[in-house]
Amino acid sequence: MAPRKRTKPENRRLPQRWEWHGGKIYYQIPPALAGHPAFNGNRRRFLLGETLSSAHRKWAEVQAQFDLPTPNDMAALIKRFREEEVPKKRPTTQTGYLRSLGKIEGVFQEFHPGQIRPSHAYAHADRVKGGKHDVRVLSALLSFAVRIGMIDHNPLVGQVKLEGAKRRSYVTDEELARFYAVLPRKWQLYVELKLETGLRQSDLLQLTAQSITADGLFRATQKTSKDLLFTWTPEVRAIIEELRALQQPVGSMFLFATRTGQSYYNPETGRADGFQSMWQRWKKKAGVSFTEHDLRGKAASDVTREEAQAALGHTNAAMTDRYRTAPDRVKPLGISSRLKPKKQ
Repeated sequence: MAPRKRTKPENRRLPQRWEWHGGKIYYQIPPALAGHPAFNGNRRRFLLGETLSSAHRKWAEVQAQFDLPTPNDMAALIKRFREEEVPKKRPTTQTGYLRSLGKIEGVFQEFHPGQIRPSHAYAHADRVKGGKHDVRVLSALLSFAVRIGMIDHNPLVGQVKLEGAKRRSYVTDEELARFYAVLPRKWQLYVELKLETGLRQSDLLQLTAQSITADGLFRATQKTSKDLLFTWTPEVRAIIEELRALQQPVGSMFLFATRTGQSYYNPETGRADGFQSMWQRWKKKAGVSFTEHDLRGKAASDVTREEAQAALGHTNAAMTDRYRTAPDRVKPLGISSRLKPKKQ
């Protein structure tokens, strides 16, 4: 949580998180440090003194307990990360990263990157809205600090494990059939291709005639830059042939093109607003609630884990398991039969 905005003139010349209150100077304690012994267990505010000089003396005692190095190290690290790493992300990912970095800067500004511990990350995740995402960004920030030589290792890697957002329930065949029935043929083919490949929405909407090769359907995924070649099967070949036979805007290279021949997906904004508007209308008409992204989960659930991991382009099975929303099918144990009386 960022420090409160300074509205009182007397507070504007004070250091960050310092404020006059009731004739005394207090320090606003960051959520990650709430209850720390350095602040006598206080969770929100810590009394520094009645005068500016006494406040500085008290603050020096607090700093000694943390053994803080240069206070601008975290700010410098975040600034460099914003400039060098964030622009490499997808537009929607950049927005989330920048939002989290703003909160991280407000909470951890007194820290040196090497002083951040797993307990600080857990405290932030528990107390701040969106804290789990902030911690993932914080871990990426600390890995960047390792790469540029600011610290020796990332203390969060292998130590902080936060559960990801749980996905919705499995999309049943009956739900999918209802939805499929209301779609125009072009978008029925989109759903079919989604289930055959598991590709993300951004990748499907940007498929072009150049994606069609002699060996199969090729796509360099936008999010991970992983090259995927879906080898020809009778199902995939039939989908592509029918797509190419559909009337398309003159000169368009996209398999799923707008009326003007452009892609529904805007790579600059990372959004496909027109496509999503259509999807919402179709959902309402069919009376279903699943999202387009949930079909990626269905594609991952209806095959083996190994097949799903390969198609989705995941580097580890743990990531694939997050998409596998179908319940595990298990054989009943048959123990209850022991209760039945034996025939004489």
